[in-house]
Amino acid sequence: MYDFRKRQTCKISTEFSTPKSKKKLELSVIEEDAGETQIIDEKKNSIEINKSLPVKKRKIDDINLDEMETPTKKTKTQSNLPWIGNKWVQETTLAPVKVDGKWVSETGFQSQESPSVQIHHNGNAHWVLSLQTRDGNIYLLDSLSLNLTTSLEYQLTQIYGKDKKKLIIRIPDVQKQQNSIDCGLFAIANALEFCQTGFKGGTHITYEQKYMREHLIHCLENGKFTHFPKNYFGKTPKNLKTKTHIISINCDCGKPDTIEDMVGCEGKTGRKMCDVWAHRSCAKNMKGNSWFCEVHK
Repeated sequence: MYDFRKRQTCKISTEFSTPKSKKKLELSVIEEDAGETQIIDEKKNSIEINKSLPVKKRKIDDINLDEMETPTKKTKTQSNLPWIGNKWVQETTLAPVKVDGKWVSETGFQSQESPSVQIHHNGNAHWVLSLQTRDGNIYLLDSLSLNLTTSLEYQLTQIYGKDKKKLIIRIPDVQKQQNSIDCGLFAIANALEFCQTGFKGGTHITYEQKYMREHLIHCLENGKFTHFPKNYFGKTPKNLKTKTHIISINCDCGKPDTIEDMVGCEGKTGRKMCDVWAHRSCAKNMKGNSWFCEVHK
């Protein structure tokens, strides 16, 4: 049995073609009355699908800081956001790749204004979700809580790091997958939840993992995205627990420090050493093993 809140249905849709049919997919927003609860029979709401399932120099550390169609609450800030089928979510194939020891990004992700959301492949057989809320904060939702790879740092910098020397990524605790293959499902489910309810992480929402893959297929075949089945849907906490990952972007090229070794300017202003840094491949005006920035060349 599932204990969910009383709901009213209100559709706000963005249509796009499905890979399995000529139908159009649309996002459905479901509103709730926060004051009451309703018991939903699991058997009546189960999903039936007969088809088979498609079965450096510097080190950046983490800093610790203080339907089953699931009814959810429509928010004024996120629920009307476009999702798939347009330029709002970019192709994951834009991620940089490493060729002959060097990171290459011929096209790359485009910088995005808030709010925005993006699914990422971290370059190491894992899918995660990043999102940017209207207040400009950036969150990373990872169902395995892995360390950020250089590829992922590069992607986040391209999307959210324009004109910044430091990119702060908030990593909230979220439901963890119970196998090694469902990370993509969690990334999609969390993206949908963000678009429709403003979800930005936390354990107050947990999905029924065993139904998630079937639900995704069900959505694609029926041309409509609905919330992924949940076994718990609680109140959003006032203070979301997160840890923070800081990506330094010191080089004028705008790429993260971690993609290659950095060199610091050897010049001085009075007694103060220059604090300008650059990637070795970007550093001009080298004198032997020493480098001098444009000011001190």
